Amino acid sequence: MNEPEVQALRAKIQATINNSFQEDETDASIRTIDGMTYQVHIEHASGSPKNPLSDEMLTKKFNDLTQAVIGTQGAQQLLSGLEDIANTTDILELMRIARGSQTER
Repeated sequence: MNEPEVQALRAKIQATINNSFQEDETDASIRTIDGMTYQVHIEHASGSPKNPLSDEMLTKKFNDLTQAVIGTQGAQQLLSGLEDIANTTDILELMRIARGSQTER
C-alpha cells in the first residue's frame, strides 16, 4: 500500500457509498484520459452467499493469504487441519501452525 504506484492510483480513486445497494453489491466506473467511461455492476460479489467461491478458488485464496505469513508448508498443514477439523484432537497444534510457530517460510 505504500508503494509509489499504489499511492498514485489511490489518489485517482473516488469512493462513494450507495445505501440502496445490498451488502454484496457494487458497481464501478472508470473514466479514461480521453473521456471514455466504462462501467460494471456486480449484483453479488464473488465469495458472497449468493455467489460462493468454488472449492478451488477458496483454496487459492486461502493459500494466497496464508503462505506469505506462515509459508507454503504451514499453509498446507493448516488447510489440511481445517478441512478435517471435526476429527482434530489437538486444536493447539492448529493454532501453533496458524501463528507460524511450526513452519518454515
